[in-house]
Amino acid sequence: MLERLPSLMLAEAASCLRYTCHTPKCKPQVNALVRAIAIHWAQVEDLSGLCVVEVVDALDNFASWSMQPFDLLRRLDPILVEREVELKYTGNVMLWVSATRSLANMKCKDATWPLRALELCRDKTFADKVSFFQQCTLIESFAKLSLFDDTAYRNLAELLLSEASLFKELKDIAPVAWAAASMGFIHKELLDALYIRIMEMFEAESLDMSKRDTNIAVTQAGWSFAVAGYHRQYESFSSFLDYVFWNSSTPAAAQRLRAELAELSVTEVPDVVALCQCSDQVKAAAAEPCTRTGPEEAQLPAFRSDVAAALQEMGWNYSMGNAAADSSVEGRQIEYALVGEEGAEPVLLFYPLGACRFLAAVFATPARRAGARLICLNRPGMGKASPAQTGNVSDHIAAHCQDAVKCLDHLGYERARVLFLCAGAPFALAFQARYPARTFGRLVGCSAWVSPLDCPRAKLMYRLSASLPSTMLATLADAVAGWTRAVPSSTAFSSLPTSSMPNSTSSMTQSFQGPQAVLLEKNAPEDSQADLALLIDCCATLANKFGQETGGEGADAATLVESSSAWGVDYSSLDCSLVLLHGDEDTTVPVECIEWLQEKIPQTIVHRIPGAQHGDTMLLGISAALRLLMPQKALPA
Repeated sequence: MLERLPSLMLAEAASCLRYTCHTPKCKPQVNALVRAIAIHWAQVEDLSGLCVVEVVDALDNFASWSMQPFDLLRRLDPILVEREVELKYTGNVMLWVSATRSLANMKCKDATWPLRALELCRDKTFADKVSFFQQCTLIESFAKLSLFDDTAYRNLAELLLSEASLFKELKDIAPVAWAAASMGFIHKELLDALYIRIMEMFEAESLDMSKRDTNIAVTQAGWSFAVAGYHRQYESFSSFLDYVFWNSSTPAAAQRLRAELAELSVTEVPDVVALCQCSDQVKAAAAEPCTRTGPEEAQLPAFRSDVAAALQEMGWNYSMGNAAADSSVEGRQIEYALVGEEGAEPVLLFYPLGACRFLAAVFATPARRAGARLICLNRPGMGKASPAQTGNVSDHIAAHCQDAVKCLDHLGYERARVLFLCAGAPFALAFQARYPARTFGRLVGCSAWVSPLDCPRAKLMYRLSASLPSTMLATLADAVAGWTRAVPSSTAFSSLPTSSMPNSTSSMTQSFQGPQAVLLEKNAPEDSQADLALLIDCCATLANKFGQETGGEGADAATLVESSSAWGVDYSSLDCSLVLLHGDEDTTVPVECIEWLQEKIPQTIVHRIPGAQHGDTMLLGISAALRLLMPQKALPA
């Protein structure tokens, strides 16, 4: 067949692929034939002669051999999209599911067909035409491709829940739980049913943990339920820890999930860890190198990122203050804002260019829902915050990182989660690189900035601006900032005091009164257009407050056009779990830049927001970002 390959018709080659999927009995010659066909098809000018069944058979074959012929896949994918009607209504009802599964297994994240499949699942009646196990496959495949639609996921969850008795094997349960948790889709009824089923397996001692696949499935399920917050809700979660950590020889495919599960458990539920029989193994796993990421702190120059303070939200209290300065920060003045319940989890918020610490107030409602306490620091030179000693980028970032550490110490937090917006990305990544021990969990960002010096896919205007002198950049940035803040806005916050920042370790607290309390206490439906309108209203209302704190924009602008090495970030060493929300129509940072960043940083998941532009993602995506940062909802809406 290899000799005849150049003369084979498309249909004949497709027939070969139908019968040569990988099995343990396959000989190397079979693999060689499959790869030769893939190479040959990539060179064929017109593949439109293939029918949809042949395309799906080819995708299934390539996926079975763990191949990733992306150039060819980008030509086969449009055939499926073009013939969607044929694919939907063919006699084989699982054909469209198979295509989605194969593209997901090959990690073809730029394929269009899975987006169409996600749209099909918005029709619950249509999704119900495929089998229970195909529905499991669909939700797992969408998660592998970082695709999310609340209606589609909810439809699949409800269909699976209606036949939950069919979840008889752990290998079927774990991927569904993982898909829900990794996408921040916490469907309580479905997850409860899955959790109870696994507990029944534990009680029956029916799992063979000597099998590699079972070991991986238990670890995957344990991680998923911890992300969903079950480790905090049930003492029975200690059973998960016993099963996951009884054997130290965890397969490589599950090692990172195992380490993250250990860290979550030791950090957040030490009492549950104490209940399990493998508590020492859990604690040892939490200290393994793959748990925390980034280079050793001692190997890197002093550095830390835009971080800040809180805005107490029990009855919508707003805290502002200056952390005390000591010899370690050379008498620096630090300004911060806090938002959220006092007992909620601390989250460092790194704001975009042109904002300041008051941005925390805009996100008060989503923060309360997510159970987060936002800490937002002014960057050096902003407001009354002390500027860096020099004007270079390295010192600017280093000073901000030091301020963030000092602020966390002042507020009594050992560690915090990290959330960043656009130009906050350099500071957030630098903070993670320099102080990994002061963060925990995944990093989440909206409309993330990518250095134009590093990324060849950045817009030309930014790449050109990277060659301008820093003094010119500072002048331009200050001028733009001054023009932006001159735009008229609401005066609803005019009564909120901002002066008289105390130079002591204590913070000054003010309570919202009048129209500002009404504005921030609106309880718009989550992730809705009403939410977006509320946030935009908040932004307009706070614009005059932003104008009261200016400065430092020049250093911020210079940071954006510098390379990541100047930030103190080595993408290849930044082995952290990173989740990015980005608009498909972002013209400031094109989605191609985010794809480039995803290639550079391992363990990166990108959620695309269809039709969203740069600013849309920062506003409309904030609720989803907070859920992805802390998927469990610690506080009621």
